[in-house]
Amino acid sequence: MGIRGEEVRLMSETSIALWDSLVGEFVRGATPSDFFRPGVDRVALIQGALKLPGGKNRAAAVALLQKMSLEEKQSLFPELIHLARSVHGPTGAVREIILSLPREWVLERIDAQVEAILRNEEYDDYWMFLELYEKLDLRGPCSSPAELPVRQMQQSRNSA
Repeated sequence: MGIRGEEVRLMSETSIALWDSLVGEFVRGATPSDFFRPGVDRVALIQGALKLPGGKNRAAAVALLQKMSLEEKQSLFPELIHLARSVHGPTGAVREIILSLPREWVLERIDAQVEAILRNEEYDDYWMFLELYEKLDLRGPCSSPAELPVRQMQQSRNSA
C-alpha cells in the first residue's frame, strides 16, 4: 500500500473520479451500477483501488470483486493471493472468492504466487497461507505452523 498521491498516478483521472464515486455509493449502502456499465475496465480499476490507502477502498474493492465475472476474478488472482495473506481486513471474503474459482485452475497457479510472497519469510504470511491451503484441502508451504522453523532450517542448509 502506498500513499494516495503515488497510486493516483497509476489510475487515470477518470478512473479516480469513478472509483471515488463508487466508494461513496458503497459507504452509503447503494449498489454501484457505474462499475458494471460497458466500457469500464473493472480489472484495472480494482488493481488500482487495492493500492489506495484506507479500509473503505479495500472493502469496496472486495465487495465489487465478489460480483465480477469469473474471468475478471481470475485476472485478479495475484491480487487475491496478496489479500489472502492479510491478518486484518476482508480475509474471509477474499478466501471465499478464491474458493469460488475453479479448483484445478487455482491449484495450477497458487504455489507460484504463494512461494513468491514467502521468499520474505514473514511468519504471518505462512500462517495465513496455511489456513488458505487447508480450505483448499492441500498441504501448502508447510503442513503446520510448527513445521515453519524446520522448513527454514532445511532451506538454509540447501542454499548453503
